[in-house]
Amino acid sequence: MSYYIWPHILEEEYRCSHCGEFPPFFDKDIIPLPTRELFQSFQRARELFGKPVPLTGYRCPVHNKAEGGSYLSAHMFGVALDPDFQSVDDVEEFYGYLVESNPDLRIGKYTKTGTFIHMDTAYMITPRASTDWIRGVRWNK
Repeated sequence: MSYYIWPHILEEEYRCSHCGEFPPFFDKDIIPLPTRELFQSFQRARELFGKPVPLTGYRCPVHNKAEGGSYLSAHMFGVALDPDFQSVDDVEEFYGYLVESNPDLRIGKYTKTGTFIHMDTAYMITPRASTDWIRGVRWNK
């Protein structure tokens, strides 16, 4: 039986769908600041959106490679979520809520290649593993 690790975030959505694991060192009782900020950001936008939103969270290195994720994907550090939607209109609406309520998040919307959003707080990890992890970056693919 699944349980919520944060309002609107089920543990089964956050666990790697390949191996079923949480990120290394993840403790649902003491959630690290970058992950907590990520979860709070999703929660704020989700409450404004008012509808359930399926998620992808952590990806182990094997799963990340199979998905074509970057070598230093924020998903492998447990600080990224990909909310998935039924339509481009839903992507646009949720994206608006994310940007409005979370200006520091790195946010990419995928309306040309899919109907999902990538959101992460990788910029909070120090030392930074990638120079791409810059606060407030936006992209559209």
